[in-house]
Amino acid sequence: MEDLFKLQQEADEQRIAEYNAALKIQAWFRGNRIRKYMRFLHDTAAKIQSTFRMFTTRKRYYVKVKEALVQRKEAEAHKAAAKIQKIWRGYYTRKYIHNYYARRNYLLAVEERNIEIREQLARFAQNQKEIKEREERMKFEEEKILLARKHHYMMSTYQQNGVFASPWFPNTGFEDLISQVPPLSKEERKNLMKPVKSEGLEKNSPRELPPLKNVIQPKQQGPFRDPTICCVLAYNPTITPVIMLPVITHQYT
Repeated sequence: MEDLFKLQQEADEQRIAEYNAALKIQAWFRGNRIRKYMRFLHDTAAKIQSTFRMFTTRKRYYVKVKEALVQRKEAEAHKAAAKIQKIWRGYYTRKYIHNYYARRNYLLAVEERNIEIREQLARFAQNQKEIKEREERMKFEEEKILLARKHHYMMSTYQQNGVFASPWFPNTGFEDLISQVPPLSKEERKNLMKPVKSEGLEKNSPRELPPLKNVIQPKQQGPFRDPTICCVLAYNPTITPVIMLPVITHQYT
């Protein structure tokens, strides 16, 4: 009896350990089964979602491809229509509006006319330039002749060379010009001495400048003649050039 009681007591003590072990085994088994089932559900949901997304994406893609094809066909149709219209309008314009060959001939004639006008303008400009140069030369010659007539009293004499025939300076030909032109007459000199009028205002010539007011003009020091006397002597053709020197060469002259 004692042995039976001990065996029963040992069995009761091991029953709790066996129960806990059975619980652990069941929990592990059920956990594995649940996790496996959850993985199955997750994989199945992923497949369903991927299939649905693939379907919707393909549907949108097919719609866009269809729209692109429609736009491409419309663009090709517009391009073909524009080409047809261009050909037709070109034909209609050339036939009923204006003639291409006549227009080309007109433009060629305009180009030739432009070339002729440019040549005429170039010749006209050259002629104007020559006329201007000729007038300037004539004006220069007239001024030179007038200057020679003004300085006719400086012409060389038998006793003494003139200012423009000095042996110390090169001959410029002005002495020959003075000998060829006549001197100015009294009337011409008076006309040159008259004041010049310009733009409605009277301007005195350089020989008749008005004296400065309120200015004391000191007398020049030295053996010099009065400027008015020198001016009269300089423009008096009857007096020889020797007398026209403004400086008194002798103290008692």
